[in-house]
Amino acid sequence: MKKPGSLGRFDNVFGKEAEQVLVDHALKLQQMFFGLSTKEFRKLAFEVAEKLGIVHRFNNDSAGKTWMRLFLSRHPELVIRSPEPTSLG
Repeated sequence: MKKPGSLGRFDNVFGKEAEQVLVDHALKLQQMFFGLSTKEFRKLAFEVAEKLGIVHRFNNDSAGKTWMRLFLSRHPELVIRSPEPTSLG
């Protein structure tokens, strides 16, 4: 039996509240000019799932690329860009 919000084998790992915490954290970092790369964000998602004891299918201490793509499709307010160097000047 599929869980609500299930996408076949690509189940939502986090509930809506936990996903919103990840989104808020990413937006806060962005406001402080410290954006995360997709690789860093996937690692953060793995660490959060581990800390909260959430059952997941992540491998190699990181969430997968498919999870990241689906997460971004659920949260269009997050935009992934290549980091650009900044200076104080």
